[in-house]
Amino acid sequence: MDSGTRDRFRNFLARQIGKTAPTRESEDADPAGAAQYYVECNNYLRNNIYDTDRFRVLFNENISYGFRRNLYGLKAYGIAINLLAVLAAYGLYRYHIFAVTRGTVLDASKT
Repeated sequence: MDSGTRDRFRNFLARQIGKTAPTRESEDADPAGAAQYYVECNNYLRNNIYDTDRFRVLFNENISYGFRRNLYGLKAYGIAINLLAVLAAYGLYRYHIFAVTRGTVLDASKT
């Protein structure tokens, strides 16, 4: 993010929470105070963006993020199930389990 946009965001949030935004020098001098400022900014944003009609894009992005994160969490299970399916298919092919051969068709036709 470019510095102009970052400064606009920082100044907007400073007006909203009623505090001055820390500068780079003040962040270096007082990291705990700067961290507290950013915690207050996060709290302000979290408490004021629940209107899903006004913030439709953000709401949809949060839904998309949650969906992708949940799928990523299931990735290992998906890979394991696919490997088991490949091994089972190989076993059925290799050992002719449940295979239809010419002899089984002829035997079935005699009954």
